[in-house]
Amino acid sequence: MSDIVSITSDLTRYLSHGALLSDPTELPAYGSDFWGQRGTPGVVVRAAHTQDIVETLRYAAARGIPVIPRAAGTNGSAGFLPTSASILLDLRRLNRVRHIDPELREAIVEPGVLNGDLQAQLAPLGFRYSPDPASAPISTIGGNIAENAGGPRCLKYGVTFHHVHGVECVLANGDILQLNALDTGPDLLGVIIGSEGTLGVVTQARLKLSPLPQATRTLLASFDQPEKAATLVSSILATGILPATIEYLDQQAIRLFESYAPTGYPLDAAVLIIDVDGSPEEVEHD
Repeated sequence: MSDIVSITSDLTRYLSHGALLSDPTELPAYGSDFWGQRGTPGVVVRAAHTQDIVETLRYAAARGIPVIPRAAGTNGSAGFLPTSASILLDLRRLNRVRHIDPELREAIVEPGVLNGDLQAQLAPLGFRYSPDPASAPISTIGGNIAENAGGPRCLKYGVTFHHVHGVECVLANGDILQLNALDTGPDLLGVIIGSEGTLGVVTQARLKLSPLPQATRTLLASFDQPEKAATLVSSILATGILPATIEYLDQQAIRLFESYAPTGYPLDAAVLIIDVDGSPEEVEHD
């Protein structure tokens, strides 16, 4: 970035107190994700309010400065790639669950809310937010929306796209846009979900909630040949039964997991781990 001092001085006037970070010793941490260092931004804006995002994008758009949104950095797909010529927009301080409506089965949340924290608030009410990426305890809803995250339950319940009723987002020029699943015309909400922050920065999301299943059973099946495991998956789905999850582990994966956290899985087999959920009667039948 050509003039850090000038940009820092300019942006400070528009942003919340303490939102701007330009200390070169602290910047590298904001450029790393699950796999490692992706780059180092020129400055970081730690947005505390939607207006911080609006002002940052307006300022950057007028001067041709790239803005890189990021959340918890748990993705493995290089979802953000900051450079010294860019402003990194950190959304983790926007972490409030604004409203939970059990009757409408909706939750309104900010992008920095952790998936796992939301689940913890929903469970006592008898609900859950179905997308369950492996990173759920540490990944944010905003990041899940940016990546269209799924998780093991996506076989039965779908991915993030299927559970977002609407979003508020800020476009590159600083305009605020409301998008809803019931909007007529092109599916702009579907375009935003999975766009990794390239088309707009989500500042609020209205999420679909689902009742917690009354019962869940977990089954483990082992096979001397991986082809037999694949055949069983096809056979299960052919019956019309849709398990909540089907996870396949080959011998190499099992040995890796056992070396890290021994659990007693067979080391000489391919394995399927299967969850079935629903009412007790449905689970017993399945």
